[in-house]
Amino acid sequence: MDIDATLTGDITETGKVWEFPMRRHACTTPAVFNGMAFVSDLGRQVYCLNADTGKALWSHSMKGEVWSSILVADGKVYVGSGGSDFSILEAKPVKKVLATIRLDSVSPQPAGAAAWTSALAVAAAEQELAGQGRILLRPSGTEPLIRVMVEGDDPVKVEAIAQRLADLVRELI
Repeated sequence: MDIDATLTGDITETGKVWEFPMRRHACTTPAVFNGMAFVSDLGRQVYCLNADTGKALWSHSMKGEVWSSILVADGKVYVGSGGSDFSILEAKPVKKVLATIRLDSVSPQPAGAAAWTSALAVAAAEQELAGQGRILLRPSGTEPLIRVMVEGDDPVKVEAIAQRLADLVRELI
């Protein structure tokens, strides 16, 4: 539901701009980007809506209920579910799935958010390589640093992934 927040008093009905029916209720905060609102519900759905009209542009099914808010960054929609899946979709009016990652396929150690973030970043980058390369992040045995290795068929893509992972490692340590 979109509400006109410029009104005062009880605007539950009078301030309603549009309303969108979902399978089940939502416990998340919508993400708004380029005239689109991305929201998920406990019915295992992610919706891309026109932010002005509330009309559905597309929906995406998840394996489990979505309890966390959606993140939109760099033109991508990031969303995870309780069903052990994590999806990356293009933040555009036409649905395009960029990657679907089974979260039980990544095993971050109990080092907390840094391990989880790096595991997801590597899994997403592996999806981006689509089986045409490999990625290795490991601590150096001789120096106080993390080594980032990316191999693949497309040198431009390999360099971009390596740079993105190296920047993430620098940010996390």
